[in-house]
Amino acid sequence: MRDPTYWKDPETFNMERVKTDEQDFNASRFQYLPYGGGRRICTGINFGMASIEIILVNLIYHFDWELPGGMRVEELDMEETMGLALTRKNPLYLVATPHHKII
Repeated sequence: MRDPTYWKDPETFNMERVKTDEQDFNASRFQYLPYGGGRRICTGINFGMASIEIILVNLIYHFDWELPGGMRVEELDMEETMGLALTRKNPLYLVATPHHKII
């Protein structure tokens, strides 16, 4: 999804590219295929879509997230490396501080 022939300004994050009123994960319109499509679609798509939201919300709700050692956002290394999938070259480390009493 970084080919400039298909995407305007492909190197910047733009949520509007994948955010629509109606997500089509069945590959009938081929707009956004994170789980493959057609007969070869991921069998765990329904479980994944139902699970990830609750996991993410719990992490965001229960913790304050900061960069380690007073690092600023501008200092982050956002270099990527190619492989089977596009990944960060260097891992992102965050410091999680609980801000609610967990019962």
